[in-house]
Amino acid sequence: MKPPPAPALRARHRRICRTCHKAPLPLLMATTKERTSSSGGSPSPPSSPDSRPVFWGNEKPRAFTSPAFERTPCNCKDVVWLCAPCGKDLKNADTTYVLGWSWRTRYSHYLGGVGTGAGEGEQGVECGRGPLCLGARIVEHETCEAETLEALAAHDRSHNTPASPERWRGTSYLAQEIEGIGGVLKVKHKKYTRVGECVKMYEDEKDKSVRWLPRENEGKLRSWCSWCQRVVPGEKDKADADGLYRVWSSTSSASSIS
Repeated sequence: MKPPPAPALRARHRRICRTCHKAPLPLLMATTKERTSSSGGSPSPPSSPDSRPVFWGNEKPRAFTSPAFERTPCNCKDVVWLCAPCGKDLKNADTTYVLGWSWRTRYSHYLGGVGTGAGEGEQGVECGRGPLCLGARIVEHETCEAETLEALAAHDRSHNTPASPERWRGTSYLAQEIEGIGGVLKVKHKKYTRVGECVKMYEDEKDKSVRWLPRENEGKLRSWCSWCQRVVPGEKDKADADGLYRVWSSTSSASSIS
């Protein structure tokens, strides 16, 4: 094990959206609760899904040791040592993120023009916090999963006799059987997924390839660490005796983050 090199540390930053950037810092360090799924195999779509993450509620008293386990800002720069396999996996993920960002900046003019930039419309770069983004929205995602069809077929085999075998035939809003190339049967399964809000792209970043995010590396903007999944404070996040807080200026509403 050894400390990561400086280029690797620079590539770990993820840009966050305006909502997460403007939010109070303790809100980004709060521990989230796991969402419980319904008892059925294919949960029905909620009538009005909650687009906000669920934080610790007040229904149960917190343990007296909980402050010792609160999430703190990222300190990977000072304390993280990585083994070769972990360093390789993290490097691959960071390289993919940077290449995707560079691809959006280079080819956005050929993808329809307006509404296709890295920070525009529905095709922008997602907030680095992903599903935990405070501005996340619920979208419908369609996938063709062989496992779903196999599970349905296995259920039918357990209920049918060998003399009259039947394959699963049917459709619903969440699962539709389709026939692919060569007669291969697939199940198109619909899922509800939380997608983070699009991040802002600055003018000086539109016409050049991105090796890392300069504003986040210089500490000017708050960012998200992809290694430890914790917030990296920006220059407006100051520390006092009671912890970190957000410094608001009179021109914050007209800042470059808006």
